[in-house]
Amino acid sequence: MTAKPIGPYATEDEALAAPLPRQLAELHATGRVRPGDGVASGTRRAALIAAAVDAGVELGDLDHRVLAWLADWETATVQVVIGLITRAYAAGRAAGPAPLAQDPPPAPATPAPVQPADITAALLGRVSKSVTATR
Repeated sequence: MTAKPIGPYATEDEALAAPLPRQLAELHATGRVRPGDGVASGTRRAALIAAAVDAGVELGDLDHRVLAWLADWETATVQVVIGLITRAYAAGRAAGPAPLAQDPPPAPATPAPVQPADITAALLGRVSKSVTATR
């Protein structure tokens, strides 16, 4: 099977063939990981943080807590999340920069200020039409 370092993964075996799971398998095989020592979880957490940082993601305190929680999940699950982060970043870069917002439409033309004489003429015109109509 050919390893897909960042996926997409169709099976758990594909995810387990990626670098992080192989690294953890090596740690287990050489006896450098013992149950409850935190090495496996710490390794998964470091890989999650690295994927986010490599993608330019700024991490806050809650982000770190969630990544620490996620690091306690199965290695294949963590690898899939790392693949998702990495592929999303790559897809964004491939798409190029977001188009710039269009210039706002021009403001409507401001009408010329109305002069008092215009108002008087308009009113007188209406009054005279109204008087003429009633005769």
